[in-house]
Amino acid sequence: MSPENLLKRIRIARAFTCYQMVTLIEERLISLLRRERGLTRLQKPSVILLGPATPFLDEDVSEREIRPLFERSLKGVEGMAVEGIPFFLFQPSIPSGAKRAFLMRRLFHFSNLVWKVSLEDQGLKVIVEKGLGLNIIENCKLQNEQYKFGRRGFTSLTADR
Repeated sequence: MSPENLLKRIRIARAFTCYQMVTLIEERLISLLRRERGLTRLQKPSVILLGPATPFLDEDVSEREIRPLFERSLKGVEGMAVEGIPFFLFQPSIPSGAKRAFLMRRLFHFSNLVWKVSLEDQGLKVIVEKGLGLNIIENCKLQNEQYKFGRRGFTSLTADR
């Protein structure tokens, strides 16, 4: 796909509150994906969610409201995933001792594949924390040995069973 065509297919939306995130997932995203599917039958749209749990960290929203709202957003994602829409969720860590650490645990259990990526002194470290039959990074195969995990990052990594 040419860069021009790819850029034309990118849609960006931002949720500032947990209420906006639920609306974005339950209503706006679903209608956008249905519209996109109608326009192009050849390529399935993919969804990238950056910080899906972050809007739910708002201390002004009670714990009583947060849990059902977060579950509604996950249910919306699950419904679209069942229809064949791939989702890629990128969430910064929430410390395990934090008041809303349950969000990270719930997101972990909800996801099929979880990778922890960190930049350390030795370079980029990628750990498969949860996977489809994968337990540690050694079970993954790089398709091409020239891909590097140094300070300059890596080009591509694919996981095979």
